[in-house]
Amino acid sequence: MTRLRFRSAEAPLDSSTTALKAGRLLAHLEAMGLLQGEGEISRLTVAILESALESAVNSGIPVDVAEYTRSLADERGLSSFLDKAEAIVEENPVPTELPSVEAWLGPELSCEVVGVSRTSLNRYLKNARGLPDDVSWRAHLSCLLIGDLAGSYNEIGMRRWFVRPRGELDGLTPVDWLQKTRRADDGFEKLRSLTSPLVSARSA
Repeated sequence: MTRLRFRSAEAPLDSSTTALKAGRLLAHLEAMGLLQGEGEISRLTVAILESALESAVNSGIPVDVAEYTRSLADERGLSSFLDKAEAIVEENPVPTELPSVEAWLGPELSCEVVGVSRTSLNRYLKNARGLPDDVSWRAHLSCLLIGDLAGSYNEIGMRRWFVRPRGELDGLTPVDWLQKTRRADDGFEKLRSLTSPLVSARSA
């Protein structure tokens, strides 16, 4: 279950637009396994976002934490930085993501969403086999989807979301849609067209 339960925000992250962008970025970093610490986070602060960005950098994502610090003095600059950081995060998979998907969805559903066998999943998680690029990318796309869902669904609801038929998917479940779609980018792009509005709705 997500640790992010924002009830307030610290300046300059407290405008509605900035809070939405910062919250979305943090939700994706959490789903990717890059949010450090334990316990619920109820206040969006400059320090929490900085810590998450530093964790991202340490995992190989090329976001500029110094630019984040400079942008805090200007609301427009901060909004621009958050857009840039989100785009960078969305383009860069990290090694923590497959274990994170397994933790969020459980082993059986993770295998279906990422497109691997249970045996392969276990080997990847134990580092007994190198993680192929295509599996790493599907795990990354899965984490972005999970980040979209996390604020609106608990773990049970999120897992049910993946296995319930949806009219927008021609009556298929999200899992079936992913398995039907040849290109991972296309399949996940369609699913994220369904989940991205949830981020805006819960931040309104």
